[in-house]
Amino acid sequence: MRLVIDLHACQQAGSGASGGALMLVQQLIRTAGENTLLVALSNQFPQQLMALRAAFAPWLPAERIVVYDTPAPDGSACLAAAIVLIRDNAIANLDPDLVFRPDGIEQPGTLGTLTPHDAKPRAVGHTDDTAALWQTFTQAIPASRSAPLPNGLPPLAYVAAPGEVDMALVAQLARHYRVVLIGSAQLHALADGAPAITLRDGCWFEQHGAAFARIVYQVGNRPAGSFMPALCARHPGLVLLDDVHLGQLFDDAGPNAFGAALLASHGYQALLARQRSGHAEALRQFPTGWPLLEQACGVVVRSEAMRELGCHWYGAAGDRWRVLAGTDDASLPPLLEAIETYSMHSPRARYRALTATLGALGLPHDPRSPLLLEVAKAIAANQPSQAPRQLLVDISALAESDLKTGIQRVVRSIVLALIKTPPPGFRVEPVYGNGGERRYRYARRFTCNMLGETSLARDDLLEDLPVEHRPGDIFLGLDLVAHCTMQNRALLADMRHHGIAVYFVVYDLLPLLMPQAFPYGTDRYFREYLGAIAELGDGLVCISRAVADELCDWLVQHRAPAAAPLRIGYFHMGADLASSAPSFGLPGNAAKVLDAVAARPTLLMVGTLEPRKGHVQALAAFELLWARGVDVNLVLVGKAGWLVDRLVRQMARHPELHRRLFWLPGASDEMLGKLYASASGLLAASVGEGFGLPLIESAQHGLAIVARNLTVFREIGGEHAYYFDGEQPQQLAAALDHWLELFRNGKAPPSGAMPWLSWAQSAEQLLDTILQQRWHRTLPGI
Repeated sequence: MRLVIDLHACQQAGSGASGGALMLVQQLIRTAGENTLLVALSNQFPQQLMALRAAFAPWLPAERIVVYDTPAPDGSACLAAAIVLIRDNAIANLDPDLVFRPDGIEQPGTLGTLTPHDAKPRAVGHTDDTAALWQTFTQAIPASRSAPLPNGLPPLAYVAAPGEVDMALVAQLARHYRVVLIGSAQLHALADGAPAITLRDGCWFEQHGAAFARIVYQVGNRPAGSFMPALCARHPGLVLLDDVHLGQLFDDAGPNAFGAALLASHGYQALLARQRSGHAEALRQFPTGWPLLEQACGVVVRSEAMRELGCHWYGAAGDRWRVLAGTDDASLPPLLEAIETYSMHSPRARYRALTATLGALGLPHDPRSPLLLEVAKAIAANQPSQAPRQLLVDISALAESDLKTGIQRVVRSIVLALIKTPPPGFRVEPVYGNGGERRYRYARRFTCNMLGETSLARDDLLEDLPVEHRPGDIFLGLDLVAHCTMQNRALLADMRHHGIAVYFVVYDLLPLLMPQAFPYGTDRYFREYLGAIAELGDGLVCISRAVADELCDWLVQHRAPAAAPLRIGYFHMGADLASSAPSFGLPGNAAKVLDAVAARPTLLMVGTLEPRKGHVQALAAFELLWARGVDVNLVLVGKAGWLVDRLVRQMARHPELHRRLFWLPGASDEMLGKLYASASGLLAASVGEGFGLPLIESAQHGLAIVARNLTVFREIGGEHAYYFDGEQPQQLAAALDHWLELFRNGKAPPSGAMPWLSWAQSAEQLLDTILQQRWHRTLPGI
């Protein structure tokens, strides 16, 4: 059985997260056996939601704890009645056999009420025997949930493309319905001799379709049916599929219509497959009917093989398809039952009935009315989705301005790897936010541009629509967008309340550990940000074990009390430039720089110029070496950051500039690759890092490494780097002198055997942490 336990009364009475009702529900969850049990909670009591989720978490998956939305009551009888209708609609959309509502306040002799499917509620007598209570539930299940066959001849619209209508089936249906056949003049000859059938064209149906409670769309894979997706979106009905592959419906509808349908049906991975194999092969390989099928009240197919294809391509949505064995008398009753069930009891049908009933309550009719907007928002939030689970990847900063360096290089590389190999059962959806508690949006245009689908990105068919999330989705804060995240605290908390797991990637704690290296006030702002994501997140994933340990230490001292535990994990970043959408082009002085690199030993520093990176100490150390006659180059790759104006001026007038000192602020990945391949060693002089990606990139090219003796550099480099201590120029100059001697004698530690990950492996590590729950440490709830 499918049992829904609605705890609204308990929440309203303040006993939702404690007392006998909670213990009863926990016991029912533990003893559910093969029964499917869902707990339904109201969004009107947000302060209880995380505690309730934590109370049920040991036994119930997060997606089975469903939070439904209703408008906040205002004391009016009209809105109170609307709230009950909206709540009942939300519960009905969970498709329960039974709904059990425990009493909010203990009543003598009763536990609550029990409502079988489409029946009236009845009291449940008090018992301490959970097995006896399950027996009561079992006995209350209706013998059948099938809709009765139609009485009389109710009207039915049958929509089919010219030349595709199954007239044998239509003739059978005409014995039970007043069939209105929707199509073109080509159908008239087919309809001769069928007196119960009325012919209308698509324009007529466009205007009058809302009057039909029963609509059947017969859909095949021919261009003539290209009008049906839009028509079904306006007037949803039962879809009778002649073919699972529906690419031809979209291929002739416009230059990018098939691409948009391919994206909607199978995600970005399918667009990449089309790039590899070509348009014709994508048409053959991928069923692309989701823009039509997601609008349908239900789907009926012609064979079990078609249903299996639906399961393969559309998961749980295909599993709900029904099979029509034929059009003879024996096969017709299942189709009639499907028409009646989907037309009268599907979510679409309930939505139509709900809006009609609400319209008679006296609610405002002005679409600008705040109350009407709240009602509409709640109804929309409660509508079920058949789409696959989503991995919502926040790329807000990247989508706004792709600088192709630093954190944005990591974000771009990870999201590309996730798109190419999405986790099983998930659709990867890059998203972005603008703050201000405005909903996140799908980053479809940016992502298509990033994947090379520039024509599709420009097409009006593709929109950055607001995100539609559902229980079981995952939100991954991959980008560092502190302002947006903090402005969206209420929005992210609401997502978590509704069963969306929320995780954030933490790159470092440097603004807190060395505030002097950042603009004034950064430490305060970053402290607020860390506190926010610790409050909002189910888990925080760091880019190294060193950062994870630093974060745990900080949170133990500063984390605010929280009902749920907070998990801390880590992963390592990748290094394959080719998989990170690399930039190309060489600067005008590339030949001169590369000639100098070939002429003498060269140390390469990679990263934005900022105080913590050690550029000042490095330049001073090289000045000491040059003064002693050591012939060596220093090459800096990275744009100017903050608090480095003095350093920039010093380099601009330095006598060694363009001789043995080179600064390339806008070097492409192509140029950087050439420097990695030709330099003598990498100098990683930073006094604080979250990871140290240049070490990995150097190892990939076999470039020797001179690194400061930091915990994170030891974690990454191990025995494959030369380490130095001290923050004075003389100390670094002495270390470089020693390393150069080792280098000349072939004894400098080689980096070639250093283990490193591709970006695909890095993304896999990240997913392994959040999907397989492999955490480094867990901070308990309070």
